[in-house]
Amino acid sequence: MQLQCPRCGQAVPGEDLDVSRGVGVCRPCGEIVPFPVMPPSPVAVTPFSPTPLSPATGRVYRPESYRLVERTSGDAAAPRWEGVLPPNRVAAVPLLFFCFVWDTFMIVWYAIALSSGTWLMAAFGVLHLGAGVFLTHKAFVTLLNTRRLTIGRDAVSWRSGPVPDRGNTTLPLERVLGFSPRVTHGKNTTYSVAMNLDDGSFRDLDVQGSDQASVEYAAATFEEALSAAKRGVGEGPYRG
Repeated sequence: MQLQCPRCGQAVPGEDLDVSRGVGVCRPCGEIVPFPVMPPSPVAVTPFSPTPLSPATGRVYRPESYRLVERTSGDAAAPRWEGVLPPNRVAAVPLLFFCFVWDTFMIVWYAIALSSGTWLMAAFGVLHLGAGVFLTHKAFVTLLNTRRLTIGRDAVSWRSGPVPDRGNTTLPLERVLGFSPRVTHGKNTTYSVAMNLDDGSFRDLDVQGSDQASVEYAAATFEEALSAAKRGVGEGPYRG
């Protein structure tokens, strides 16, 4: 690096450079010359999306293992788009087996506790009983429930049934700003779609995503249908 004195124009030799302080000393005139500030080198960033995009349309491809059925109904005056997620029965089998073992154990536990009048034993099992009820409900929701997102001219509705489930909601169309994929990292990574609202909050939709690609596809599909509804287009996106 060549350092030049701004006062007298003389070059500052290497032995007069103090690298630790970032300055040099011009011996002829006594000027303290700071090192020039070097701009940071640009770093090339390559955009990456784990979900393949169509180069022609920019549309997100559906992962082969992910099931999302799209339906359109109504007429030009009252169009309606519906995204249907069938039950994932294969994923429910391991959980059902675990619940069967767990619940059988709890039945035996309480049969012994109540028949012998051991109330402390019965009280100790309350938390385990609650966990069993929660997991059994979750197993039947996974086994039986069909999830539906319905987007009409005036409202957006999310339903999971026939087993009662949390998260069912209906909101005015203008309150829903869009949809985005959501990945939650913890002991177990979960994948869902956030329905973003006009008050800065969001509703978490369980779209049965097993990876980031599936929830990105679901979010992109929901977003396209929402945009079509807000534009007043009679037919939403359809991909079979």
